[in-house]
Amino acid sequence: MLIEGPKKALLSYISALEVTTPAEVPAGLRRFAAILGLAENVRTSTFVSDLSKTAIPASNDGTIRLKKLIPSLQGLAGFLTEIGANKSLVKDVGAILDLVHQHRDASLREFGAIVKRQVKTAPSWIADRGVELLDEELVTDYLKRLERALGNDHAFRKLYDEIKSDRRVSRIEAVELASRFLSPIAPSTPRTKALQTVMHRHEKLMDNRAASRAIGGIGAHELR
Repeated sequence: MLIEGPKKALLSYISALEVTTPAEVPAGLRRFAAILGLAENVRTSTFVSDLSKTAIPASNDGTIRLKKLIPSLQGLAGFLTEIGANKSLVKDVGAILDLVHQHRDASLREFGAIVKRQVKTAPSWIADRGVELLDEELVTDYLKRLERALGNDHAFRKLYDEIKSDRRVSRIEAVELASRFLSPIAPSTPRTKALQTVMHRHEKLMDNRAASRAIGGIGAHELR
């Protein structure tokens, strides 16, 4: 089974945890799921086998450590077993749990950095995935900055130019960014057209504001 399977199971489990668990844990699990997503087209057996042979140093960089996720991952594994979930899924979640135990003192940031490196360089991972991989952190960062700049014409256009010139923003990042910022677009949409979709939301907002000011100005003039 590909890593995508355990990732989806984890995301569903997180939704239930958010009701009863301190915010730090679901947030950490969501970040862990995003890290798994970097390799979602890699086989779980390849993912676990390679990372179990990789030295990941203990770190204290301010992000949550993997050991904080263990109780929740144990809960997920137990839940899947109890409901009679697909045996391959149960096995893969258990293997990921064993991997987390092994690297329990590593931070999420350090673990994510190792996964990113493996995705780009490990021959076995490249052979498994056979497709481009989305840079989730890059998209999330730009999305937050776009939302903050929205409505400020100078700031938004400056950020837009930065995104256009950022070589890390490939077609798949541009499509994902546009889909989250405005509305879903086809995965095959060219990079340039996807980024134009991002600009469209801002321009539409600015046009609406200008129209409102114009209507207000007419109304004020008629009252004189």
